[in-house]
Amino acid sequence: MDALDLYLEDVKRVHVGKLIDLPEFSRYDGRVEARVLLLFQDPGRSGAAVSGVVDRGNDDPSAKAIRETEDVLPRETTVSWNAIPWAQRGTVSEELMEVRRWELVPRLLDALPEARVAILCGGVAHMLTVDVYEYAHRSGRDILVLHGPHPSNRGLNDRWFGRGARKRWLRKVMEQAHDHVSPRGDG
Repeated sequence: MDALDLYLEDVKRVHVGKLIDLPEFSRYDGRVEARVLLLFQDPGRSGAAVSGVVDRGNDDPSAKAIRETEDVLPRETTVSWNAIPWAQRGTVSEELMEVRRWELVPRLLDALPEARVAILCGGVAHMLTVDVYEYAHRSGRDILVLHGPHPSNRGLNDRWFGRGARKRWLRKVMEQAHDHVSPRGDG
């Protein structure tokens, strides 16, 4: 059991009496050694909701899009999670109020002592930008916050910019994270 498992137990404890399906963290990611946090929206109706694990190996479009960037940012350097870690029961605003009330982002970052980059993917995750900055300020940690598109089909199929442009944006954000956490001279 590591700090991420303890984090999950803590989230379950604060939700006593509420029906939540809380997926687990992938055993194949960097876990507590991860230098990059990938934060998505919620478990949705596929992927983690089906497998019970937030994992880039899931059989859904979001996981596939992240797998396509593995040459840039290998999974052992990352840990994936969701801004709203359970299947949504209310509006996004209501869910994010609960996430903030229980300080789920700061608690998650406490469980990730090596994290130096937070990639917030999609509009819902982008709404937690200030939470990461406030945590970094309070804790004295230097955490780079990057914003990318959500890797789902809906997130990548933007009517203004198109799928190709948004996939390039996602790859660019992954490259920036790689450059930030890699030692100089490590390609």
